[in-house]
Amino acid sequence: MVLCTQDGPIVTTARALLTPPPSRETRVKSELIKHESLEGAIGLKITGDPELTKVVPGTGILVMHQDDDVEDLKVRRTASLTPSS
Repeated sequence: MVLCTQDGPIVTTARALLTPPPSRETRVKSELIKHESLEGAIGLKITGDPELTKVVPGTGILVMHQDDDVEDLKVRRTASLTPSS
């Protein structure tokens, strides 16, 4: 996956996709639920690379497939942060 950090785009692999139980806020301490995949907007914790701590909140995630051009995805991720004139 390609994510946008404060230092630019990074390419990493998620170890786990975790969410709080239904009807619970992420600020309330509780056991997190592990998912194989998720769709739509949801409070999500991704575990993996230490660089994930620098991800800009609210930015999108691009899922990278084997035949994708990594540099093109990085440019697309960076372009999403650039304000339109």
